[in-house]
Amino acid sequence: MIRLNGYLHRERLGLLIDRWLINRPLPEDARALKRIVNFNGYAGCLILDAFAHALVSSIHECPVASFAARTKGELKDFIVRQPPRDSTPRVDELIARYRRDPDGYFRETPFNGRVYHASENGGRYLGSARVKRFHRIAEKTSRYLIDHLFYEVKKRAETLADERAARLGVARAQLCTPVDEQLAEFVRAEGAVQEMFRSGSFVGTAPSMNVNDVLGVKVVVDGQEGIGRVTEYLERGAGASIVDRQTHSGNYNATTLVVRYRWPRDLVLNHTPTGPAMAVLRERGCSCHIDAEFRAFIEDAEDDVLIEVIVSSYEDMLESEIGRSMHEERILMQRENRQYHGSLARNVEYLVDFMFRFCLAPVEDLTELPIRVWVRYMPDYVDQIQLRLAGLSSEAEFTQACACGRARSGHFMSSPSTP
Repeated sequence: MIRLNGYLHRERLGLLIDRWLINRPLPEDARALKRIVNFNGYAGCLILDAFAHALVSSIHECPVASFAARTKGELKDFIVRQPPRDSTPRVDELIARYRRDPDGYFRETPFNGRVYHASENGGRYLGSARVKRFHRIAEKTSRYLIDHLFYEVKKRAETLADERAARLGVARAQLCTPVDEQLAEFVRAEGAVQEMFRSGSFVGTAPSMNVNDVLGVKVVVDGQEGIGRVTEYLERGAGASIVDRQTHSGNYNATTLVVRYRWPRDLVLNHTPTGPAMAVLRERGCSCHIDAEFRAFIEDAEDDVLIEVIVSSYEDMLESEIGRSMHEERILMQRENRQYHGSLARNVEYLVDFMFRFCLAPVEDLTELPIRVWVRYMPDYVDQIQLRLAGLSSEAEFTQACACGRARSGHFMSSPSTP
């Protein structure tokens, strides 16, 4: 159902997600999930850097250097540092506004990527690459699933309305239904979809949902000629081919290419996790023989991954980072403008988020899944799950840990003295 196409072993991961959605995990799933997600987190950095460095170097025909960035502030500070010599009034306005009030630009947003720049002539910005963070992958995966859920619930609600119209001998468009009756039909339809999860039939009927931007690259070019150079580079070889192309215009101007990349397996095998990377994997509960299992993971992986490549001018890139189509503001709008907010939608979001949080946690294994899609939960319960994953105690721990029930003070139980 869900395919994270920037991941290796994505078919295995997709089937695992399917099983967890219907609460039918296999005994080995929890540890397999940790390996797939975390090994991809490491391998994805190597794969993406190999692709991005070759692309940026070829397009700009100059020596290229790069550095790791952990926040959007680091990225934004660098891209405004040295604008092009032929800067436009709009570019000057955006940069001046950013420098006056940098705190208004979501600078603390985590960023998991690298910034590519010319190693000469002051180090001007040429492009960047990022591996989508686990939280954002979970968020996008949930959104795709919830959109399909809404379609299924709506379809069943419409069927109920059709049946009622047939009983009355009218077309559905002629029905005049009170709001409370419409809501009741929607709740019944939602219950039918809940039953599909409980019975396990939901994953057999859902379509394939592809997430193609787990690995992403932005490259800055000059006009249509620059876009042509990018497509020419990708089409003439370099282990890559373009599988989709979209042109955006309006507030957000860019060309987005989905690229199939035959990644360098030998490069990844020659740079298996060591030192700090090994420590990170152990902190995340990967207690297996990491070196051997990582090698087996890479040797047995698919030959290609999909990478999203965004091509734009410097000015349009600036608009997407600090201007009228700022990425963070677009994300906030997506979160606010959801069509469906029922318990099914919330539970899918809770469960998928839990899966990726589990991959970051020191917990090695699970005895059972703490979230079932068809059960009703308060957010407070999900908060407790997240605290346990992080190794933190809940407020209720004192209820059992304190001396209540054993310690009694005669002072509070005695009767007031008579004067």
